[in-house]
Amino acid sequence: MAVLIEAVSVIVRVAAIRDKVADGWRGFERVVPNATLCFDDDLARVGFMEAQEAEAFIGLLTGLGLTFLREGKPVDIAVADQQKGLTIECNWLMFSHLPIDKAGARAAVCWLTSEKRLPVPGIHMPLGWKPGDDIKLATPEGWRYEESLSKEAQKPTT
Repeated sequence: MAVLIEAVSVIVRVAAIRDKVADGWRGFERVVPNATLCFDDDLARVGFMEAQEAEAFIGLLTGLGLTFLREGKPVDIAVADQQKGLTIECNWLMFSHLPIDKAGARAAVCWLTSEKRLPVPGIHMPLGWKPGDDIKLATPEGWRYEESLSKEAQKPTT
C-alpha cells in the first residue's frame, strides 16, 4: 500500500507514533491541523500548501517525542514535495509518480521500504505491484482524483 503525496506532505512512521507519542494514535490525531490525514499500516501523511506550515507541524510532532532528523537523516518523520519528491534522502521511504488506476490517472505516492535497501535512482514500485494494477492508495477521507491537486498537476502548462 502507499500514501498519497500532494503539495508538501509530512510523512510519519505509524510504528513511531504508537511507540513514542503519549496516547499513541489518538494523541497524534489530536495535533493534525487539517483534513488531509491519510494512512496505511506503515505510514501517516498530512499535507500542507506551504512549507512553513509543514515545518510548524513537524515542530508539534517533535514536541510529542518523535524525531525528525538525526545526523541529517530522517528518523520518524520525512517530507515530500508532490513534484520534486523527498526533500531529504530517506532510507526507509520510497517516492514515485505512479498510475493509480487503469484509466491512466497519476499521483505522487510514498511507501515504506526496507531500511536495508537504499533507494536508487529510477522508478520503483510498491511490493507486489505490477503495471496494469491499481495502486492500493491511502487518501484523505472524501478525496477524489477529479477534484485533486494530483489531477491539477497533470494539466499541461501553457
